[in-house]
Amino acid sequence: MAEGKKRVFTKEAAVTAVIEMLTRIQAINDGTADHPYLNRIKDVVLFGSLVNNPDSAFVHDADIAVISDDDRQKMMEFRNLHPELCICKDIVSRFFTEHILMTRYIKGKKYLLSIHSNVDDGDEIIDFATADKHIWLFKDYTLCEDAVEQLKKLINK
Repeated sequence: MAEGKKRVFTKEAAVTAVIEMLTRIQAINDGTADHPYLNRIKDVVLFGSLVNNPDSAFVHDADIAVISDDDRQKMMEFRNLHPELCICKDIVSRFFTEHILMTRYIKGKKYLLSIHSNVDDGDEIIDFATADKHIWLFKDYTLCEDAVEQLKKLINK
């Protein structure tokens, strides 16, 4: 995209995309996703302009911090159970392929979701995300009870 030409989305579109993403994350954690993902999603935090700029009707993206399992032993077990899915021979390649596939699934072809994960950005991403205004969406593998209500409040301000 040309420099200085950022996409702009309505806050409603951003909140809708985040709510749809929560359904996909729940499917990963429940094992009902379109693909048997190895890792589960432990924590998810919404941060950035969507929660920090309540008066703005538009955003450029929705920043999401995602912490997933990072268990190499589980990956080896998964590889043995599902050899047909293991297109990569070495464990490092398989790990990053799994991470990329899971991130694509979470995003669901929504350009406005900006995923920041512990795999890409380190475990400190949660500290960064929670340093300012934020909304916990998943905590300890569980959808937070009031997550959807908090998201809807972002639109009705």
